[in-house]
Amino acid sequence: MKVRSAAVICAILLLAGCALAQPVELTNEHLTVAFDPEDGYAVSSIYNRETDVEFIEERPEDALNQNRSLFEIEVQSQTQTVLLTAADAAEASHELDGDTLTITWSGIESQRMPGDLTVTATVRLPEDSARAFFRCEVSGETTGWLWQVDFPRVFGVRDFADCQMSLPYYWGRLVRKLLRLARAASLEYPEPASMQWLSYWGVDEDRDPPLAEEEGRDSETGWTPDYSDAAGLYWAAEDSDLYMKRFAWNPTLPGEQMSFHIENIPGLDDWPMPQFTAPVEVAYQMPYAVSVGVFTGDWLSAAEIYSEWAEQQRWTQRGPVDEWPNQTPNPGSDQLARWTPPWFREIGFWAKYYHEPAKILPEWGAYRKWLGVPVASHWYRYNIARFNDNDPEHLPPDPYLLQGVRAARELGVEPMPYVLATIWDTDTQSWIRENARESAVETASGDILPWDIGTNIFAWMCMSQEQWHAKMREICEKLIWEHGMSGVYLDVLAAGSPKLCYDPDHGHTVHGGNYWGQGARELMEELRADIRRVDPDACFFTEEVGEHLIDVMDGFLTLDITRSYTPGGEQVWPILAGVYHPYTILFGSDATITMPPEEFAIVYGQQLIWGSQPLNSAVTVPAPQEGDPSSEILREYTRAYYVAGHPWLMGGRMLRMSVRPKDAPQGRCGIELAADEYTTRYSAINNRLKIWTGPAVMASAWERFGDIGIVMANISGEERTIDLTIRGDALGLNGQQMVRLWPEVEQMGDAAGERSLTLAPWQCAVLCITGDTDAAVARLNELDEMPWELEVVQDGPIPSVSGPVGSLFASSDVPVANVPDGDGVTATAQQWNEEGRLAPMTGRQAEATGAAYEGRGLPRTANEQPFALLRRLPHTAVAREPGVLVVSGDERHLLAVVPG
Repeated sequence: MKVRSAAVICAILLLAGCALAQPVELTNEHLTVAFDPEDGYAVSSIYNRETDVEFIEERPEDALNQNRSLFEIEVQSQTQTVLLTAADAAEASHELDGDTLTITWSGIESQRMPGDLTVTATVRLPEDSARAFFRCEVSGETTGWLWQVDFPRVFGVRDFADCQMSLPYYWGRLVRKLLRLARAASLEYPEPASMQWLSYWGVDEDRDPPLAEEEGRDSETGWTPDYSDAAGLYWAAEDSDLYMKRFAWNPTLPGEQMSFHIENIPGLDDWPMPQFTAPVEVAYQMPYAVSVGVFTGDWLSAAEIYSEWAEQQRWTQRGPVDEWPNQTPNPGSDQLARWTPPWFREIGFWAKYYHEPAKILPEWGAYRKWLGVPVASHWYRYNIARFNDNDPEHLPPDPYLLQGVRAARELGVEPMPYVLATIWDTDTQSWIRENARESAVETASGDILPWDIGTNIFAWMCMSQEQWHAKMREICEKLIWEHGMSGVYLDVLAAGSPKLCYDPDHGHTVHGGNYWGQGARELMEELRADIRRVDPDACFFTEEVGEHLIDVMDGFLTLDITRSYTPGGEQVWPILAGVYHPYTILFGSDATITMPPEEFAIVYGQQLIWGSQPLNSAVTVPAPQEGDPSSEILREYTRAYYVAGHPWLMGGRMLRMSVRPKDAPQGRCGIELAADEYTTRYSAINNRLKIWTGPAVMASAWERFGDIGIVMANISGEERTIDLTIRGDALGLNGQQMVRLWPEVEQMGDAAGERSLTLAPWQCAVLCITGDTDAAVARLNELDEMPWELEVVQDGPIPSVSGPVGSLFASSDVPVANVPDGDGVTATAQQWNEEGRLAPMTGRQAEATGAAYEGRGLPRTANEQPFALLRRLPHTAVAREPGVLVVSGDERHLLAVVPG
């Protein structure tokens, strides 16, 4: 460590002024951070020594009085709010001790709020680190309570000709040329901020292609130019304990400058706030360090920095996917509670469908047969009440739920019903009888925090409270143990934002603290341990994603692409995948085949190349059709994911891959793809039009098993040829081969070098760079066979099904008559009629079903079930008239009545 200012105490009377003092610096071979005593010890330099780039600029002439204080304190009383900075200190001093700088501001007060506060900041720059670590303490007394501490604050961050910023907003956001976007904002943690870091990087010239404008607006981009030489600024909170905070940035400052800061929210010991007649003691110590540093590269380089910290946290301690056991861990063990079973890892398609079994079963069946891959469904509106009415009480269900769940499992579909896991309907009997008000979030005024849905008022529940945890265990046990579900979708646990609670009887600090994130973790830890007693394979997921839940959720429903508002110049980007993809499972968007094919391909294609299990979403689900482009895209992309892409797209580590226009200059990235330019449009939620400009062939690269997988998707209706460059030196290759795994296996020779590849309209390609082609090919998944027929009627007899000679069909609901019929067998579901004799099964549905009948009970007479699943058994029988009556059967047993 080289210290360019002597290790002495330097005191400066800020109010009276003094002789000019030189900036105080911490410096090493990577980074210099400087603080200006003449400016209240504001940060005056963050210098990337490796790229020779200074990030902090002097004040512009039109902002000479700009307050760049390293901290800002908010103090509140019942009658007023005061903001205090270094300018309010009587004096300030610093001390250098090796790699650590300590700055002290004392005598801080306001005429409106008398007191005597001291702020102490420590900044440490380890010898071989490109990051400095900031901490802060506030002590003394003031006439109010400490409400917020903004620290560290950094002003004067420079612009670049071509600059971008990454945000951890759920899946992630990419913001391009953010000073031109001119949008100041903040991001709350633990949600919607899924992680605790930002990055900003830039170069002094526009990279090809430049930021595209379509129809007078900035379009989204699919291009990934090579920014491996960019100068980057890294900003992170290293908080293992999940304290509530906000990451804030402002690119609207004079002189084309930006600022960054973190808003820390102290916890208070009591509530309500008293009347202050004299100063009271204040003591706050920021419970984590903020890391500010530099790097070379883009967001993926910054993600590698954050990964070093993230991989040491408790939410990653079960290890990456490759370390998850395939065998069920010991009963009652912590490993079992945190285990993700193989069936969840092997999901090839998610069906986000709705309503009663008689409606949803044929929808599941149609897509299962169309795709031939393992299917899971998060199941909405399976109960009598209207959507969200009576949350979290989702029973009683629609008719034939037990039979529908059993049929779903036999179809090869894993049903996981919806429960809103953060609010309680205040007009339910359970809210009243169980006195749920005691466990609700309480506002500063003593009220519940309401969420109005339709005509109902729901109360946000405090995540710290055992009563709410117990209610979730009760609901999930009913659905999984009593109704046979494969798991439960616990909505909003990662998709809301932390709610400040002011109930002093809850056992947590009021106002700030870490009770929201810790409470959600405790809820899931207790829930998983409880449910895994009765079903070791039961799984759970929630909407959106948060790092703090990675080891207690089996997966995360990422709806960012179509649900999130993004202004021009900002777009959804797989930032979280750059850190946590090896540790968790992501899936989904609101893609549906009712979209035009160009729109469907862009939304579904992004899911694919970003390492997300594919998902289709619809309330009324159209059957996929041969020759329909969107249906064909669905099948092509889904099968490419499951058969060939799965080893990398579930559990792989994302690699840098440059994707550029064919006429753009080459970069130096190890994997580079050149493609035709393509522009399309798609609609997000509330019909917000988005315009996307990028490659006609999307692509991503991943590492796993020591191999590299490259996944491509032609998102256009035309044949496209791409140019792929593999730079062996950059990747450290030594004779590895390239093998194509989709759509057909093809040996392509040495991996290193340049090659062209042609993709048919809407076609995918999956390539593998490997030293063992046999092992790479052996990892391919096979499509499933489906020896079953699902029959559903509106009103009348259940249709018969046919099979070859010797076939036997069975149903888990009723006996099945298997009768010889010429060259085959006709199988008919049977039921007992009023005379007690077997007769062909009949069924009946209400005239109005689905969304039209929400909130009203449907017919549920036992002998009018309108569906039957007939499974072809792995047994054969050569039978004469009257045939074989199969009472029950599967691969392990057969109970039948045979002639003779």
